[in-house]
Amino acid sequence: MVTGMMTEEGVLMGYFLKEELRLITVKEGLEYMRTFVIPAILRQKPEMSGIKALERLVHHEYLTPTLTSLHRSRLYDEIINLFNDVYFADPLEEQMRLMSDAGATIYFYVNDYPSRDIFGNDFLNRTAASHGSDLLYLFGPEMYRKFFSQDFQTFR
Repeated sequence: MVTGMMTEEGVLMGYFLKEELRLITVKEGLEYMRTFVIPAILRQKPEMSGIKALERLVHHEYLTPTLTSLHRSRLYDEIINLFNDVYFADPLEEQMRLMSDAGATIYFYVNDYPSRDIFGNDFLNRTAASHGSDLLYLFGPEMYRKFFSQDFQTFR
């Protein structure tokens, strides 16, 4: 099996919050993450749902650094880091462990080559390897051109 991830896969999930993030202050964003997003994430794993100490731990791990700076870009960074770990890195690690235990050979890659967002979304102003930016490397420029009706662009 060949599998991998981008260094900023979590940017994909950030797009679901972009309208909310556009309308609120950084302090409001931190409160929104604490009271709505983190509990919603933990509810997806019933054994973790409603455990306030776990909610505080996740908030502390990902969002406390933002409190010291109160910069919007820092809030975005931490939201992307949280989503990257919860929705991409952890499930992929679990999948690879299960497949390896079953005897599968696994080839894993991490792409961190800077590129523009392949979906054309510039709200979060990301230039790192985000969700789907590996398509060019896996399937070649012609597939990318057919899928997105444009050539792939990178940042150097």
